[in-house]
Amino acid sequence: MSVSSSRSQNLNATLKPSSWFFMAILGALMAFTSLSTDIYLPAMPQMAHELNGNVELTVTGFLAGFALAQLIWGPISDRIGRKFPLFIGMVLFVIGSIGCALSQTIEQIVFWRVFQAFGGR
Repeated sequence: MSVSSSRSQNLNATLKPSSWFFMAILGALMAFTSLSTDIYLPAMPQMAHELNGNVELTVTGFLAGFALAQLIWGPISDRIGRKFPLFIGMVLFVIGSIGCALSQTIEQIVFWRVFQAFGGR
């Protein structure tokens, strides 16, 4: 038996079913950030046409909000724990997503994308 297969068997033996569920939830949460940008990229030309604005700012705003969120949420999570900030972040992400869906102008979309990214950190 090789060392790597021995390690994987030990890892599988120590992970409980609840650990697999927890890892699946964390994986899904990590996918939200990527999906929130990648899923609407094909629609950007149509958005630019209909909103008469610089749609690329929505991606820039998202990245800026995501970077700012790292600076703020990191110390908060270190101080009070991870669960409560994660819950608040999910709520902010959903509110930002609804705001994006209801936006009528490019400025509103950029604002809500920053808001969304702040929660999706």
